Amino acid sequence: MSNYDENKIILARLLVAGGALKFGEFTLKSGLPSPYFIDFGEINDGPGLNALGSCFANRMFTLSESGKIHQPDYLFGPAYKGIALAAATAMQLANQYGIKVCYGSARKEEKKHGERARFIGAKPKNSSRILVLDDVFTTGETKEEAVADIYSEAPEASIEGIIIGIDRCEADKEGSTAAEKFLRKHKIQTFSILVIYEFIDISYKLGILSDENKARIEGHLAKYGVKAN
Repeated sequence: MSNYDENKIILARLLVAGGALKFGEFTLKSGLPSPYFIDFGEINDGPGLNALGSCFANRMFTLSESGKIHQPDYLFGPAYKGIALAAATAMQLANQYGIKVCYGSARKEEKKHGERARFIGAKPKNSSRILVLDDVFTTGETKEEAVADIYSEAPEASIEGIIIGIDRCEADKEGSTAAEKFLRKHKIQTFSILVIYEFIDISYKLGILSDENKARIEGHLAKYGVKAN
């Protein structure tokens, strides 16, 4: 396990222990069948959100320290799962690094009254350096909506990147992932805390992923997966 940083190990353990990893017969937003599903919504108590926020905060801090992104001052969490991610990450950035950031999200349905008819939490500004946080990157539809929502309010804002919890490493018929196509279109890079191959290896070595379930994920990846860079 020495070849994995602690952040990856913590997230892998959290997803399994928190019940986020599920097995069955699922159909993803992309239309692909899948024998597994990872539901970050299952991480919904105080200790779990503290740990999840810490994983995202650590990833953001590492990226900004390495110069891959500018340190953001606004975290955008797409409704609905991204809202909790953004709030938890903002708290851990303050607790662990003394970094103050705002967080916000756009409503799926606009309110008909009130000052915050469009946004929950803080509104992005033209001067904002924004990081989008989400659980996975499946089709890119949610990220497209996030970009549109941000620029509709703050057209001159800088979207520094996207951080997702886990990269499922699935490709279309042309061999491209949704994140790669999104990068080509918007010039916005997606960064993950874990890729699925790391998740399998870590979880199996920790003894929290069975031989049978390991084989089920690997069989899916053999058919639909691409190796992460």
